[in-house]
Amino acid sequence: MTTNEFSPAPAALAPFRWAAGRRSAAEVAATQAGLAGVQPPPTWRQVPTWPGLIPRHPDAGNPDPQFWLVGLHGGAGVSTLTAAWPAAGDARRYMPSGHPAQSPYAVAVTRTHREGLEHARDFARQVVCALIPPQVQVLGLVLVPDLDRRPSREMRQLAKVVASAYPRCWRAPWVPEWRNHRPTPENLPRAAAGIADDLAELTRKDS
Repeated sequence: MTTNEFSPAPAALAPFRWAAGRRSAAEVAATQAGLAGVQPPPTWRQVPTWPGLIPRHPDAGNPDPQFWLVGLHGGAGVSTLTAAWPAAGDARRYMPSGHPAQSPYAVAVTRTHREGLEHARDFARQVVCALIPPQVQVLGLVLVPDLDRRPSREMRQLAKVVASAYPRCWRAPWVPEWRNHRPTPENLPRAAAGIADDLAELTRKDS
């Protein structure tokens, strides 16, 4: 069984959902209560931070986004998601600096294989240990499937543990067409459109 370092009790795993997941304030508080002993990841496993403004790039989604997608490893799926979600920008595997001229909202993105989930666990440790800019708010985690079938029981358990450290967790759908063609915002599966709507609503509320 995978140890949950982010929670004092197994019951804290319950809030995780494979679709859009929002946790209540009480559930988040229960997890936060068990975070005092969390150790930071080694420096080489931490997500670096841009020193200032995130440079504009023609293939990085919205140049002035409502929120940034932070890929936690290569091949996480950020390029695909920024093509699908017009409000998103690709932070290109760095954390935004919190510069006042750009959005302070970040969303972590990872694949559901073991390496991806371990990167997501390390990033949760990094956030908990305040090793990100204080002006940046991590809204949650997007899990991008790496297979066209249900993950193994072991990977589902690890995903639950990792997701328990985030205020929200969403699971992107498996879309076979995206393997051959970049998505467009006009033809998204309901689950993918729902995540985009969720994030847009969150950033509108807090802005």
